[in-house]
Amino acid sequence: MSGAANSYPQSALLAVVGTGPGPDYLTPRAEALMLSCEDFVGGTAALELAPKRGRRLVVRGALAPLLDQMDELLRAGRRVCVLTSGDPGYFSLLAALERRFPGLAQVEPGVSSVQLLAARLRLPWQELRHFSVHGRELAFEVPPGVPFTVLCSPAHGPDAVASYLREHGVAGAAAVGVSLGRPEEEIAVADLGELVGRRFDGPAVLLFAPAAWLAERELRLEPGGVANPISPEARPPAHSRPSVGDPAASVPPILERGPSTAAIVPPRDEEFVRGEAPLSRWEARVMLAAVASAGGRKTIWEVGAGSGGYTVTLAQQAPEARLVAFERDPAALALLEQNLERFGAEAQIVAGEAPAAFDSRPADERPDLVVIGGSGGRFEEVLHHIEERMAPGGRVVCTAVTLDTLSRAAMGLRRPPWRNLEVVQQAVVRTDQLGILRAQNPVTFLSADFEGSAPA
Repeated sequence: MSGAANSYPQSALLAVVGTGPGPDYLTPRAEALMLSCEDFVGGTAALELAPKRGRRLVVRGALAPLLDQMDELLRAGRRVCVLTSGDPGYFSLLAALERRFPGLAQVEPGVSSVQLLAARLRLPWQELRHFSVHGRELAFEVPPGVPFTVLCSPAHGPDAVASYLREHGVAGAAAVGVSLGRPEEEIAVADLGELVGRRFDGPAVLLFAPAAWLAERELRLEPGGVANPISPEARPPAHSRPSVGDPAASVPPILERGPSTAAIVPPRDEEFVRGEAPLSRWEARVMLAAVASAGGRKTIWEVGAGSGGYTVTLAQQAPEARLVAFERDPAALALLEQNLERFGAEAQIVAGEAPAAFDSRPADERPDLVVIGGSGGRFEEVLHHIEERMAPGGRVVCTAVTLDTLSRAAMGLRRPPWRNLEVVQQAVVRTDQLGILRAQNPVTFLSADFEGSAPA
């Protein structure tokens, strides 16, 4: 590794991952690299695949300011993942990243759109010449007598490229692949003249192969196997892939849970917006992620959300769930909103004190996970109302920092309709600025499963 790479802290990681062209093309190692990172860089579509945590830097316009921001994150020891569509080394960001961060990147490519289009056409592509007008002028020297591809752009679509080729004396048929690797994939083969003025929606690539080149190799320019694509139901589930904890991935360790739970590392304390309202410690958020097992849940309630430490963790663990955060303190509510926005996490905030605030939720809303971070001294009353609303097979997690809450929670959760009570106390010791070990207040996590029937 070069000296430039060694100038960053050992904890820093620059992962460059090809995500596509569709999510089904994400390799196990690419997934492991992505999940091991804290901050994410990429286009809007690529960032949709990233875990909802950390900083999210959108690629748009000039690269220099973006690279400066990445440099700051890496110097802070952060793990940064750059997400590209397809192969990062094919008309993409890899060259610029290697110039700025020589020797630092770990690269895992996806399948390029050119590879996919050639496969759909059953064409070998080692002889193809390659051009791109994505973010570039529509101006390239057309190679005579050889096949080539052109990555198109919204400004220079296949119709504009076809017109440009005709103006430069090219004649014959061409293939256009649109949204390759996605459910809306489209492939069209037509004469260049027919492509002029024809609109295509979505990222596109044009492939031209001279008739003589095709005839010499006994090849044809026609799509194959597109009429009957693999249905989504026939695709293997994501958890059938090799474990993202596979040592062969050669990435830093990550929290790994069951197949229905997203593997996450909660954000550190310094990443949150802080104020007068309390914030859970990072170690407590790590424990909550393990105890709550929020992945796969449909509706999650958090009672006493505070500044949003647990809320952000739950949102990252279960991005598909409906997450409702109850909080009564106006100062905490303001911080909660800011932290949700900071991490791109989604939750419905209910301002009010539990259990009265529960009445604001739809009558048919049945949480299958409830996290009680604070009950305002009304634990028994809050738990009773949760029992009336809880979905069968649901789970409750209570955090206690006082003996009173610990006693009340243990008494309430060791009786029906609760079962499998588990109590874990976390004691953390941290060093202060002088290097002296300082014990932190312990946090006790109580969890139990709901075996009651559905509310009438």
